[in-house]
Amino acid sequence: MEGIRQGFWGCVLGLLALPGFAQTPGALVEVARGFVDARALAVDPAGVLYVVDAGRDVIVRLTPEGFVIDELGGPGAGPGEFDGPSDIDPTNGAVLIVADAGNGRIQRFSREFLSLGIIPIRDAAPADAPLQPSSGPESAVGHGK
Repeated sequence: MEGIRQGFWGCVLGLLALPGFAQTPGALVEVARGFVDARALAVDPAGVLYVVDAGRDVIVRLTPEGFVIDELGGPGAGPGEFDGPSDIDPTNGAVLIVADAGNGRIQRFSREFLSLGIIPIRDAAPADAPLQPSSGPESAVGHGK
């Protein structure tokens, strides 16, 4: 699977497309039951899956077959806490980058989920705010574009 799939059904379809799920269909049912508001799915180079669950303010890490390894986060504004996370980029598998939309920041983590830093996003919109048209490259920052 290439890229990131958005939304709950995009995440489910992305999981179904993985070869390991054909052998373990029960894993999909078990994992999907735990999601409240799955927003994004990403895969690192080793095949490890990451699902952003904005409803629980967590990142769920899964094996290539779809079994839960662990979770990162919970509601809050501290390091490793989220308010409506909206996206994840596992980069090269060593560094994870999470868009923490409700807190108006980007958080960076090691593969062990240790915080590597927080980058505030200027003029960030709340996670549930409607998207506004951009008037230039600078105004697009923090508005999900």
